[in-house]
Amino acid sequence: MKRKTILSLLALVVLTVFSCSNQSKKGQGDKLAPVKNIKLISLEVLTDTAEGRFYHPNFSNDGQRIFFTSLNYKGIWYYSFPSRIVTQLSDANGIGFKFAIGKPGEKIYYRIKVRSGYKRKVNYSLVEQDVNTKKITILVSSKDRISPPVIIDKNTLLYFKKGKMHLIDLTTKTEKPGDETTDLILTLDNKLVKVKQGKITGIENPNPGNILFAAKSPVNEDLAYEVKGKGLFIKNSNGKTIQIKDGLQPAWSPDGRMIAYVKEKSDGMKITESKIFIAALPSLKEFNLLASKNISASNPAWSPNGTKLVFNSDEGEIISASLDIQ
Repeated sequence: MKRKTILSLLALVVLTVFSCSNQSKKGQGDKLAPVKNIKLISLEVLTDTAEGRFYHPNFSNDGQRIFFTSLNYKGIWYYSFPSRIVTQLSDANGIGFKFAIGKPGEKIYYRIKVRSGYKRKVNYSLVEQDVNTKKITILVSSKDRISPPVIIDKNTLLYFKKGKMHLIDLTTKTEKPGDETTDLILTLDNKLVKVKQGKITGIENPNPGNILFAAKSPVNEDLAYEVKGKGLFIKNSNGKTIQIKDGLQPAWSPDGRMIAYVKEKSDGMKITESKIFIAALPSLKEFNLLASKNISASNPAWSPNGTKLVFNSDEGEIISASLDIQ
């Protein structure tokens, strides 16, 4: 497999903000060190289009692998940094839609839809697949629609069925009481919901519309969510909401100091350009990651240590960006 390393000597972009960093946090409520510089060190193309066109990459929790799917969410693959090899785990249709990566990254979880009988009725299953052996274990089967899985912690998986939350103990592979879950904010049927002590409550959305994605900051109560046709919104803990008009596909940095997202340009008929941006919080000063590159890209995701950003090009290459963040 051919690989390309594209060295990029970009001018430093100064982002003066006061935000949060897990590494510099000395106590509860302490302010985090400000981000002063973001520098793109290099870009590395990890996959070759001869092997396939890949999309929606995400790091494993140990940072040793990047998992991704292909067009129309068909199949799941991963790239290993130690071996620098791409491995296919499955080629089943649709399983790459919102699949979940276990901690530290030795197992993945996904939903399978199978049509059977002359009426082509749909049956749903949630499965666990061992990354090393490729062994598949069925956790749940149902004739009712099941949501994609969400990993709560190392030993707990969450899913929804008929609007009701269910938890699975991944050690015993059995369901457990829902009141053990911690606070979560996610999307359900294109709406913002909060899960607390096993109860699901709606969250008032000041910007009505279908919610395509929502994620809470890893360090505080700030919330990022994407509204269809309206862009990205960031609601901070004091209730103030800020809009990034053309922002799409938000991804929090692990220390909560930055958020990566996509901005697209269109000629009215089709998308002509798609770029990755990083904004520091709370100022939202932007850094165009691919300003000097002839690359259209989407679906950014951070490495666990916050020094890399992975994304896919429009051509289906998985690309890793090494960053110097000061």
